[in-house]
Parts: sequence; C-alpha cells; structure tokens
Amino acid sequence: MMNMKKIIFFVIVFLPITMGCATNMNGRKTSVPHRINFQKIKNISIFTQFCDIELIADNTPSENNNNISLEYTISNVKERYVSVTVEDGTLIFKEEPFLTFLPRTRWNPPLISIRIPKNHILQMLTIETENTSMIKNMTAAICFFHVKNGKFQIEDSTITEKVKIQMESGSVTVHNSHFENIDLKTDTGNLYFQGEIYGNNIIQSKSGNISMNLNTEAYLYDLHFFQNMNKTQEIKENRSQVKHNLVIKGNANKIDLSFAKKNQSININNGKSVICNNIECKNLGIQGEYGNITMRNCIFDSPVIITDGNILFDGILKNTCTIASDLGWIKIKTSVLEKLLNPSVTSSVGKVIITGFNSKNASIKSGIDSVSITDSIIE
Repeated sequence: MMNMKKIIFFVIVFLPITMGCATNMNGRKTSVPHRINFQKIKNISIFTQFCDIELIADNTPSENNNNISLEYTISNVKERYVSVTVEDGTLIFKEEPFLTFLPRTRWNPPLISIRIPKNHILQMLTIETENTSMIKNMTAAICFFHVKNGKFQIEDSTITEKVKIQMESGSVTVHNSHFENIDLKTDTGNLYFQGEIYGNNIIQSKSGNISMNLNTEAYLYDLHFFQNMNKTQEIKENRSQVKHNLVIKGNANKIDLSFAKKNQSININNGKSVICNNIECKNLGIQGEYGNITMRNCIFDSPVIITDGNILFDGILKNTCTIASDLGWIKIKTSVLEKLLNPSVTSSVGKVIITGFNSKNASIKSGIDSVSITDSIIE
C-alpha cells in the first residue's frame, strides 16, 4: 500500500514538471525550439540572474532571404519562468522573479540558447547576467555587457562601433575577435583579449588582471595605463584627436601585453606587475609601483622605465634609454649592434647586470650594490 502511494505521488507531482521537455547532451531538460521571424529584429536584450546564455550565429538563411528566422530554446526550467517579448524591433529575454526562489544546488542552471542567422548584423546587443555566457560568430554594431560575477566568453565575433563592459567580478574572455571602441570597467574581474582592437578604448581595473594578445594587424598609436584621474580625464577628452588610442587606468594586479607593431607610443602608470612581450615601439614610458617589469623579445626606441621593483629587459634598445629602480635589481641584455647615446641605468639599492651594451657617455650605477657589465662597448 505504501509503495502504491509513492507511485501515485510520483505520477501526480513529477511527471507534469517534465512533460513537454527533452533532455539534451548536457543533461538539461530542453523545450521545443521556437522560431521568430528575424527580419524585423534589430536588437536583442537579455536580462538574467540565474540563467546561462548561449548566443551563436550559425543559422543559414534561405536563398531568397524571405525566411530569416531566429531559433531559441529554454532548457532546464519551465518556459513560463523566462518571458520572451518583442518591443519596437527589440527581442527581450527576461527572467521572471519566481526563479529567485527555486533551489539551485540540485539542478543545472537554466539555459537560454539563441541561434541567429549567419552574417546578420545586430544594431545593439545588451546582456546583463551573473552566470556563464557564450557568444560566438556574432556581428553587432553596439554591445552593452554587465557581468556581475559570472564567466563571459566571446569567440569569432565582430563589434564595429562600440562595446561597453561593466564587470564586478568573474571574467571576460575574448578569442579571435575584432572590437572597436572598448569601454571596460572592472572591480576584481579579469580580462583576456585575443584578436584585433581599434578605435578609442578605455579599460579601468581596480584589482583584476588584464591580458591582451593583439594580432599584428592591430595598430595602436597610444597605449596608456593611468591611475591619476585628472590625467586620464585629460587624455579621454582629447582622444578624439588620436586615431587609435587605448587608455587603461587603475591598479591591476597584473598587466600582460603581447603584440607587435612599429611606431607605437606606450605609457604605463601604476601597474603592480607588467609583462611586455614581442613589442616594437618608439617612446615607451613605464612608471611602476612595487611590482616587477619583465620585457622579452622587444625593440624599444628611447624608452623611459622607472619603478620600485625589479626590471628585466631582453631585446634591442635604440638611440637612448632611461632605466631606474628604487628598490629592485636591473638586468639588461641587448645588442652591441645598436649604439646608445647618453643612456642612464640606475638602481638605488639593487644589482645592475648589463650584457651587450654599446654606448657613449653612459651613466650606469648602483647605490649600494654591485655593477656588472659584460660583452659591451662603453665609450
């Protein structure tokens, strides 16, 4: 009798919850796909707290373009908990407040999965989320992303006019994408960007890590790291006069740059840890704090590098240089094929180790430690 009651309870309570749902490869209960005529959709807005988001441009439009459709599914949650509306050409996905009260430990997060036509250009994409988001193969003019503490990943996508990203924590990862006019603010969140970046760009970080691996085609005239608000505001107001300009301000735990292009002007202020690889530029300026500065496989013309931490340079120096550390050591390995005029290398308390210097009227000294110069030509 007891077993019969259990069976009746299961049939009455649990079967209605799962009816009409399938289970996908990830174990999520998935609704039947819905299709919307996409010809009149210019914008997409997604507002979620608990749902994961997947937006992929992989639908193939019909040959005559008379049947361009968007396809979406709601997985692992009843469809009525996510409202889908169209207002003035904007397709809006929004969680219902009831999702707040659902248990989260016994089930996978719900998923909003959206497929849009290939090569379709959205005028505006807005996403606000706390969970994981994936965007792939998308082309949009303007994007606004608010990432509270989740993981946000963008692949093979193009943003042609402006992208604004506001992060509290979590991470934003961009692979093989083309962005223009980035405005990013993060508290403790991390940013990794691999691809092309153009236009006027501002990145602000309080304590998150910044890693940028830019394709050689990416052409930046100026790259600035500033913490001083007045100075940053001055540059921001005048940035329209510069064709390509990137401003990064704040005090990131780690700044990691890897890109190659001639005739760049790079200025870095107040980075705790700075790593530069494969960079060729003229008029490099680094003003560090207590972190170390590491530069490998770089070609610098007349750099000015001043910090409290250690300095390691392995590459080519041209014309002249000013390199100084208050509290750390300095190690420089360069080429005797380039002659430097009036270079200055000074450590207040640490060792100075130099290999491959070719210089005239050089000033090389350490306040209280040793100086080592090998395989060099000093006039």
